[in-house]
Amino acid sequence: MATVDILPGSQFTVLSGNRIRHNQTIYENVKTITMADGTVKTCADIIADAGGETYSDAELKRCVKVEGYDPDQNNRGVFSVYSNNSRQTSKNDNAQVPGRVEVEMFNFKGTSANNPILKMWADAGVTGLSNTWLGFRLVWGSTGKRAYVITYTSDFGEESQPTPAVTTDSTYMHYVQLAGIFRAPEPYQWTFTPPGTYYVPIKAMNLYRTTIGTDNTYVYRKVPINPISVQYGLNNPIAPGFGIFPHSVYVAYPNNFTIQHGWQFRDSVPDKDMTLITLESTDWDTPPVNQVRGLTAGWNGMVFGHWENTLMVCEPYRPHAWPDKYKIALPHKINATICDGNSLVVLTTGPAYVVYGAHPSVLQPEPLQHTQSSKEADLINGVRPPTRSVVRTPFGIAYASDEGISVEAGGRSSNLSDKHYDKIAWQGPYRDHFGKLRLGYSNEKVVMFAKDDPTVPSIMLSNETGQLSEISGYNVRNMFSLAGTDGLLVITGTGTNPSSLYRFEDSVANRTFCNWRSKKFIYSEPTLMGVGQVVGKGSVSINVYAGGVLVHQVSLSLVEDVPRQFRLPTGVRERQWEVEFLVNQNAEVREFYLAGTPLELKSV
Repeated sequence: MATVDILPGSQFTVLSGNRIRHNQTIYENVKTITMADGTVKTCADIIADAGGETYSDAELKRCVKVEGYDPDQNNRGVFSVYSNNSRQTSKNDNAQVPGRVEVEMFNFKGTSANNPILKMWADAGVTGLSNTWLGFRLVWGSTGKRAYVITYTSDFGEESQPTPAVTTDSTYMHYVQLAGIFRAPEPYQWTFTPPGTYYVPIKAMNLYRTTIGTDNTYVYRKVPINPISVQYGLNNPIAPGFGIFPHSVYVAYPNNFTIQHGWQFRDSVPDKDMTLITLESTDWDTPPVNQVRGLTAGWNGMVFGHWENTLMVCEPYRPHAWPDKYKIALPHKINATICDGNSLVVLTTGPAYVVYGAHPSVLQPEPLQHTQSSKEADLINGVRPPTRSVVRTPFGIAYASDEGISVEAGGRSSNLSDKHYDKIAWQGPYRDHFGKLRLGYSNEKVVMFAKDDPTVPSIMLSNETGQLSEISGYNVRNMFSLAGTDGLLVITGTGTNPSSLYRFEDSVANRTFCNWRSKKFIYSEPTLMGVGQVVGKGSVSINVYAGGVLVHQVSLSLVEDVPRQFRLPTGVRERQWEVEFLVNQNAEVREFYLAGTPLELKSV
């Protein structure tokens, strides 16, 4: 092994990790150098001591110097910057550039999936790049302090709330890189029937950053870039062929909710190229999945729900967003909500409320004076649903209360059943069954059944005539009306037995037994009734009441369009008269009259 003596005070230059120059001679394959103080060092040690980088003979020393001049000011020097070597970059002169400027070296190794330089050229359609090439580019910073947030967008186009803001240094930065970890959210597991898993994949991640708006305040605007997949742990990046991240996660790893994937945003977009899309979802809180009942479609794109005494509403036309700022607390527990035009009627354990407003931010609840409290529904599978003893009708919102069937219309309250029931008579058959009552509407009548309990009297109550009819023979589970369908639909069946669907009062259906009772006719003075007349068909039984007492019963077989008369007991004079029909299957009653004498009936 050759040894070269360098006299004390002489100079030599380290050219690389194994080459030096001394007295105009280059020495190759230098292993060690013994310094004047006796220490032994390699060429690499000496380069590192001087703050440089070491390279082998086969490597190209990666360092460039870039100078900038202003031709409009006699080529005044603006900046002079070096790349990579810290001993050189310490000489950088870039103070005149807002945000500073640097030179960044890069290579062409790897693929477009893990090398952003190759991806940039691939997106531009450039091929034939060599992995032995090196390159450089100028990068500069921003003079203003920035804040960044990220949102998700689902396959349904639903945008989430933003993440907490991340701020960047206001004095100096290159293009901003934000990195994170993504794992496909696991589907929500329902704990009750019907079982199953439901979720919507995340389609996109949206990057927003602060910019100065027209009013000189900071606003978040969307940055027109997509995240790229990068390696996280032992998980390799997802190849570009699977689409834009993170939707590519669902394509590359379907139904896998455990793998964590790395991602990165690289923001080099100047303010002039920013989109005009501003962040809207700042206050879009997630839906209160297990703490909301009674979803009700309203006006102007609003959907209402409630929990305990709190009324909630979604962002208009955004049913995935339920801002806490829109919540309205009422003094009483809410049992049901039902929309009536451009207002919402809220039934509570106290008075009813009506809610008006064109937007959730201006909704105002107003208590309706002299309204009755509604009744809570029975528990179903341990959960108390909204009450079903309420229905919207053309003449108002009808609901079951302690007093009877109450109707709220235009801020006024009335009792639809008061001609047939006082409070005691109403609560007799229904007090222990309020939680299972179901109300519907059909042909100017309110229809009421008790869920799965035919022993509770079922009734039809006409708003137009005030007449009451009793219905029997059905195990009704629910009733509802659907837009675009004709009439009231009834679901029958009990327990786990298969259910059947019927159209109430269907013109082509076979009719069942019916008990119909008229309203109470009250005269100014006692009146004698001696004869009755009925027109219809089929077999019917008739009960006549005077002063609330049954005074006559008769069963008749009617021939269609042939009037049939019958006599009443003589000497009965009363101010209050009622009549009750027990109508057999497929029988009909079209007309009925009471009079003092048969002569009075000749003109009818």
